[in-house]
Amino acid sequence: VVLLPLLMLVGSEVLAQQDDDTPPTYVVDNFLEYDDKTYQPFVKTVRLYPNGRPLLPPILPLNSLTPEQLVLHFDLLLQEDEPDSEPNIVNYTLIHCDADWTPSELQPFDYIDGFIEDECYDYEPVYSPHHPYTRYRINIPNEGMRMTKSGNYLLKVYADDDPGKLLLTRRFVVIEDLVGIQAQLRPSSISQFFETHQQLRFNVDMRQFDAINPAQTVKVNILQNGRWDNALMNVQPTFLRQQELVYDHSGTLLFSGGNEFRYFDIRDLQQRSERIQEIKETENGFHTYVTPDQVRREKGPQIRLAYTDRNGRYIIDKRNVGFFRSSEPDYAYVHFSLPVDSTITSGSLFLFGALTDWQIQPDYQLRYDKAQKAYIAEVLLKQGVYDYQYVLLEDEAEEVTADLIEGSFHYTENDYYILIYHRSFNARYDRLVGFKRINTIR
Repeated sequence: VVLLPLLMLVGSEVLAQQDDDTPPTYVVDNFLEYDDKTYQPFVKTVRLYPNGRPLLPPILPLNSLTPEQLVLHFDLLLQEDEPDSEPNIVNYTLIHCDADWTPSELQPFDYIDGFIEDECYDYEPVYSPHHPYTRYRINIPNEGMRMTKSGNYLLKVYADDDPGKLLLTRRFVVIEDLVGIQAQLRPSSISQFFETHQQLRFNVDMRQFDAINPAQTVKVNILQNGRWDNALMNVQPTFLRQQELVYDHSGTLLFSGGNEFRYFDIRDLQQRSERIQEIKETENGFHTYVTPDQVRREKGPQIRLAYTDRNGRYIIDKRNVGFFRSSEPDYAYVHFSLPVDSTITSGSLFLFGALTDWQIQPDYQLRYDKAQKAYIAEVLLKQGVYDYQYVLLEDEAEEVTADLIEGSFHYTENDYYILIYHRSFNARYDRLVGFKRINTIR
């Protein structure tokens, strides 16, 4: 109800711009989504992680004795056909959300100490002969903006003091350590899932937390490798045992084990790395060709023998910085190839991982090349080391599956994150009162 007038206002502004013959710089086709979302095509390489730990998901303790921050990095590519399209100002704000990622009833002054919106002053233009960009950085919390409540947060970034000019949104969570969690991972007790899935069992100790009727006031979300696209939401306890919630659902606390992620390394655009077959520099930039991949459905997670994956994430880095070369990473077109004998008729193949925000994106769809007898794709990415997989979006399906190309195995290494929320009677928001990370092999 609160958002409806804003959406109508933003929509009318866009229509007013479109009635004019001059196309708008920002077209808000998609209104604000409470998800990891990039709204403009010139926004690239968006990463949000704990400061100094780029391979961890954005999880932050509330009121830690040792101040910790999340770091948001992103680039705005210079548009050659629209040199004035880059915003003059980049702004950001925080939106508090409940456990299901709907806005909570709190007002900004209830959960923010300081400015409820601010401007990003940490940015730097980066020269590149092919892909010049401006690099931005935002630290959360900071001297001007601090969170005072635990729970789910949406970081909203927009342009030119106009909340309708959306650039990106990113999810993160702020936790309080108030309950104890004991967790185990094991193969599924259901025979049909024994070889392919991983099953959790955990207990939540509420004895040190004064919770009335915890079976009704506690909510649980479970993430695999920090992903929200396949999260188990609002998991219910099996039973309550003396202020201890027991979660032992043999049929529901299941995740497909998947396979170890593939990877490629484009930190050096002058010399080939292990999985880069060829590097070319053309008028429109560098082109790197990843060694053709193979279907791994029957092979198991053997890649772990030679490479420890990053559970789908990536790092930005550059090697071979010469006297005449910029120290900042550049962008390159990365070419992928997956040889198969014929096309897949039941759906479409996509590249998938943190590089796609764990979402299906049109720019990462593969097309079948009959001459090469392979699915191929070309994607513009910043220099670094990337994990990725091939996933299938079946016709009429809402969720992707990696089983067709990658396979699924119960002994694949994965991280799991258990998030415990509590909402007391008459409260206006869901507190995040417990957190546990567990790994399949550690």
